[in-house]
Amino acid sequence: IIVDSSKNRMYVKGVREGAEEELREYKVSTARNNVKKPLGEGGVTAISLNPSWYPESDTIRYFKKTKGINLPSSVPPGHPQNYMGHAKINLTHTVNGKSTYRIHGTLNEKTIGTNESAGCIRMKNNDVVQLATLLNNFADLKSLNDVKIILK
Repeated sequence: IIVDSSKNRMYVKGVREGAEEELREYKVSTARNNVKKPLGEGGVTAISLNPSWYPESDTIRYFKKTKGINLPSSVPPGHPQNYMGHAKINLTHTVNGKSTYRIHGTLNEKTIGTNESAGCIRMKNNDVVQLATLLNNFADLKSLNDVKIILK
């Protein structure tokens, strides 16, 4: 999986009969311009459909300060403040020791294609469920350890 933050595009590739081919292309949202992005090659640690969200304390403070939203420490699936959307794919990438980067859905699909996240890669909910299902099916045949995520 290659995410090009300059184009806000994700390319999902696979190898069939020895040749690499593009399986899917998605429009995504990536980090705001003033946020340091996770870059380079990494992997996937977990995939969750209909996930709960456990915002970190700095995220809770940011939402209170910038949006006037009091986030709880645990936001259940389907809750109107669950910013993970319908699926989340945890990544191994880190920035300044922080390793909470994900590919996930969104509450506002109108923002897809923009640079407005805090570092995560956001997708339309149907798209992220499709990707999560594809990765789960791949992991059943091979392993999540064989999935490479390249962020550039």
